[in-house]
Amino acid sequence: MNRAVELITRLSIDRASQVLSKMVRAGAKIVWEEMNEMDVAQLTERVSSEGDAVMGALIDLAGDIDLKFLCFLPERHACTVTDMILQKEIGTTREINELVRGAVQEIGNILASAVCNVFVSDFQIHMRPSPPMFVHDFQGSIFEEYLIRGVGDRNEIYVIETKFWIVRLDIPCSMYLVPAGGAKEMLMRIC
Repeated sequence: MNRAVELITRLSIDRASQVLSKMVRAGAKIVWEEMNEMDVAQLTERVSSEGDAVMGALIDLAGDIDLKFLCFLPERHACTVTDMILQKEIGTTREINELVRGAVQEIGNILASAVCNVFVSDFQIHMRPSPPMFVHDFQGSIFEEYLIRGVGDRNEIYVIETKFWIVRLDIPCSMYLVPAGGAKEMLMRIC
């Protein structure tokens, strides 16, 4: 795999981790899981097997290179993360409402913007994030719908997968970058 693409990915993850840590005022650890071409059916099946209801944000990163960005966290932790972002006592938010949806979208926006900033500032690859689209469903359903829009009729998809935790409360989250259209080839040429 192209070492430059890996470098961009790792820098993006590091910046996103720093920004998220500041946002929730707790350590956030983001770990690079894998980056490779995967069979769409197998990837969707693997994600579907995790089975929990999640809340997340879908964002298009458009410009010189087009990427699809998806991040999500377990539904059961969304109220806690909202309290952290709003600097409220944990347990104050008890139901899914506009504040929770806004907090989840803002996490997506912050992480996607951190990724864009690495491309722009470090590699002069211009892109910008679209407004985040809030999603709330089972992990597999969100991922399958997201993949269908991202890959069209291809059987293989290039995926950069990361996991992250809000450390103090051990809240697991996931983040995916999927090159859209000819972005994979363009990344390989630019890097």
